[in-house]
Amino acid sequence: MSENLSEWLAPYRVKNGALFDKDPRKRIVKIVRLSDVTWKRNALRHSFGSYRMEQTKNEGQVAREMGNSPKVAKDHYFEIVDEKAAHDYWPIKPIPPQDGKIVAIAGRK
Repeated sequence: MSENLSEWLAPYRVKNGALFDKDPRKRIVKIVRLSDVTWKRNALRHSFGSYRMEQTKNEGQVAREMGNSPKVAKDHYFEIVDEKAAHDYWPIKPIPPQDGKIVAIAGRK
């Protein structure tokens, strides 16, 4: 598990059960509608595939991580982003809670 993923998951460390709904798309659709943001279908998945492929340059590994065949991983995610973009993408970390910029989502504890 990457260091930044550990930081994203840290607030949920003591919780039991699933962290997220079985179908997170429902929550994303609701947030997108409320924010009036244009959202591309599977944007998070495609971002992961593209940046991960640039990081590892290994379609077999990316395919395993994404549940694809190596051919699909290479055809869809190889040479989509450049090295600097991938380098800048992976260290993204959450804003510390004491920053005051994080607000709770209604209905979640």
